[in-house]
Amino acid sequence: MRTLSRSFIAAACAVLLALVPVGQARATTPPPPRTLQTPGIDAHLGYLPQKTCSPAAKPGTTALLKALIATWGGSSSGISRFCTSGGTSEHKEGRALDWHMDSRKAKDRATVADVVRWITANNGEVAYRLGVMYIIWNQKIWSIYYQELGWRKLADRGSWTANHKDHVHISLSWDGAMAQTSWWTGGVLRVPQLGPCGTKNFANCLPTMGRSSSRSWPKVTVPAFSPFPSVVPAIGGSARVGLTLKAVAGTWMPAGSTLGYQWLRDGTAIAGAAGTEYLVDVADLGHAITVRVNASLGGTSVTKISDETTDTVAGVFSDLKPLVSGDYLFGATLTGKAGSYPPGTALAYQWQRDGTNIPGATATSYTTTAADVGHDVRFRVRAAKAGYTPDYAYSSAKEVAARPFTVAPRPTISGILRVGGVLTVVPGAWDPVATLSYRWYRDGTRVDGRTGSTYPLTSADLGHGISVRVRATRAGHLATLRYSTRSKAVGAGIASASAQLSDPTPRVGQRLVATTGTWKPSGVALSYQWYRDGAPIDGATHGAYLVGAGDQDTRLRVRITGSLDGYPSVTRQRTATADVAK
Repeated sequence: MRTLSRSFIAAACAVLLALVPVGQARATTPPPPRTLQTPGIDAHLGYLPQKTCSPAAKPGTTALLKALIATWGGSSSGISRFCTSGGTSEHKEGRALDWHMDSRKAKDRATVADVVRWITANNGEVAYRLGVMYIIWNQKIWSIYYQELGWRKLADRGSWTANHKDHVHISLSWDGAMAQTSWWTGGVLRVPQLGPCGTKNFANCLPTMGRSSSRSWPKVTVPAFSPFPSVVPAIGGSARVGLTLKAVAGTWMPAGSTLGYQWLRDGTAIAGAAGTEYLVDVADLGHAITVRVNASLGGTSVTKISDETTDTVAGVFSDLKPLVSGDYLFGATLTGKAGSYPPGTALAYQWQRDGTNIPGATATSYTTTAADVGHDVRFRVRAAKAGYTPDYAYSSAKEVAARPFTVAPRPTISGILRVGGVLTVVPGAWDPVATLSYRWYRDGTRVDGRTGSTYPLTSADLGHGISVRVRATRAGHLATLRYSTRSKAVGAGIASASAQLSDPTPRVGQRLVATTGTWKPSGVALSYQWYRDGAPIDGATHGAYLVGAGDQDTRLRVRITGSLDGYPSVTRQRTATADVAK
């Protein structure tokens, strides 16, 4: 085994020292190399599990851990693990680090979120440049080779530490662990290695580069992950129902070989799956997928099998936001349309008001009701399919507006516009039929207490203009106000004195005469009606009345009415007499 060159070790140590500034403010992200080759992105082999044991911390692993601490704080939870410790772990090859962060602390959670964004942004650009294979934190894992799966929940391993709740675990490829990726060398990694550089069977180590004073560099386009062809077959893509896996045959076969493919589920051949691509099926759920590649040349054939994928997870529906057509108005019909889901997907619909299900509203169409006015309505689609995680998709929520009245006429006023007259509002025919209320105004000022459909004119109205406001309401409709035109000035009415009787203590046989003062204006016609105990006396319609025997022990009174064209009639009454004596 070759030993690392002194120049390489010295350069790596210089990088490590540069990453721990003394007395300087903490940077937002670690500094990139002084120059960084672009365009292009580092080649990556995908997941390389630990197969040997050389637990000494590797320079790239150490440099990354120091960079995290120098930039974001925290502390080291270690790199190396004993070879005798259980399970497969890149710690045993010095290419995994544990960075102490406490998931119980909001500050630490925010810090890790910043680091994750830095590493995974732009399809994992920095992850490629660092040689990151996967990150584990707070019982979840992100893998560069399974980016479609995002952060995946891990099975409970028991303890706080085993579930990575008190530290962030980052595993690196051999190139990342040996500081041979572009973040350290400045040059894009073209051919990744299956082991440590500078040792037998592997390339010499490249020198590392000093850090830039800037925290930015030209961004590049990072395609979807595909493993670099290697000495064994590999699989590109994520084992999730509905996604397509691609076989990467590798570089192990002679030129001119004829290749054959067979996809395997838990080691058993999948019928009909003999191409370079494989669409993950519901039958694969919970199972690991591999691909077997057979290379034939001149009667000789060699077969190799890829590493397993993770156990296949349930499919995820695309983010398909449903659309709604129609006007968000009371009484209007809204129609929802779901996105395009895979064949065999069962869809269920639900309309919601302010996020709460509307009882019975489970069709694609919905007619809004009065209860929706002023509230947000949206359309929800629930998608379910075997092998997929059930999904809910929502349309944009919009507020339902009240509907305006189709016909909202301007009211008018009828009646004699003189003191003593009674005005009546004529509201017109509203469509649809509305509940109406009224408010009367004198010269534009509200008259207290006058809210009926009629308005008796009093001396206070003399010389003033009168108008009326109509307020129309109906469930689901806009409350609407309409005003009449202000009338001309109210004129004077008929004026008179009170009615009098010739004798307030009449007797049977006596002739009573009703009198009154002067009526104005001239020309007022008077009419009379006599009453016995409040009931009108038939035929007693003259200014005089002869008290009869039938009036004995009753009380008499008279009503005088003055009438004149263009004026409201005025009535004057005399209070009842004493009981008629014999």
